[in-house]
Amino acid sequence: MHSELKASDLTELEATRRAEGAGDFQTAFTHLERAHILSQRYALAHAATHLRMLRLGWRTRDVREVLGQSIRTIAALVFSRI
Repeated sequence: MHSELKASDLTELEATRRAEGAGDFQTAFTHLERAHILSQRYALAHAATHLRMLRLGWRTRDVREVLGQSIRTIAALVFSRI
C-alpha cells in the first residue's frame, strides 16, 4: 500500500480503536467505513477491515452485521485482486 494511503488507513484504524475503547460504536463503525474505502485495492488490508467490522458487529450483538461481514470478508480476499 502506498505510504500516503497507508498513513490515512492507519489514522482511520487508530480512530476506530479510540472510539471503540470509549464505547462510541457508531463513530468506530464510521471510521471503519473510511478505512474500508482506503483499503479496497489491497486484498489483505481490505479483508482485515471487514474482519474488524465483523468483530465490532459481534461486540454490539448485531447479527445482521456479523452475517454480512462474514460473507464480505471472504469475498474481499477473493475479489479484491480482480
